[in-house]
Amino acid sequence: SSDPLPYAIKDARAIAEELRRNAFQVDLKENVNREDMRRATDAFLSKIQNGATALFYFNGLSIKGAGKNYLIPVGAPIWTE
Repeated sequence: SSDPLPYAIKDARAIAEELRRNAFQVDLKENVNREDMRRATDAFLSKIQNGATALFYFNGLSIKGAGKNYLIPVGAPIWTE
């Protein structure tokens, strides 16, 4: 199914709120497609500086294939491993 996971949004918002309360900079993305996920990940990685504390939180579907883990964006057409 390509429907977003409703619990994932609620959980991500709660975590983002708590991190913001603790002075973390938060870039929250919800229900992103492949390109939006790639852009968000690239932007996140570009902000990390030496000695920084960084957290990448993903709440959604993922799969493991050929020894690698993959995050699944909304609307991803997954037919085979």
